[in-house]
Formats: sequence, structure tokens, C-alpha cells
Amino acid sequence: MAVRSLKEVSGNSQVMKVRNKILVRNLIRTESPISRNKIAKITGLSPSTVTGIVRELMDEGIVWEVGSDA
Repeated sequence: MAVRSLKEVSGNSQVMKVRNKILVRNLIRTESPISRNKIAKITGLSPSTVTGIVRELMDEGIVWEVGSDA
């Protein structure tokens, strides 16, 4: 089993974070309007991860909430 350095693991987690953010952003772009729960189901990401990513996208002015799907 290979031993990975902390820098290597940290780099991989940053890559995954960027990848997940792009995945969520593209899904919102193509399927809008879409709920966070539906994004989580489609992507396999946890609801809390999706919420964090959506919050970042909202803070950046890339997406905004339009209401409830209830």
C-alpha cells in the first residue's frame, strides 16, 4: 500500500471540491429550477455538501434561490 503525503491528499481534496462545484453548477444551469435535495440525489453528493456548494455559488452571485418546490 502506498503512503501518500499530506500535501498530496490535500491537493486531491481541493481537486474534488472544484470538481463537485463544477458538477453542481452545471446541473443547476441545465436543470434549473432544481432543489438541493434533487441535486444531491442526482450527483450522489451529501445534502450538506450540496448546501455548502450552493451557498458558495450564491455568495459569488452565480446562482440565487427562486423559492420553494413544495
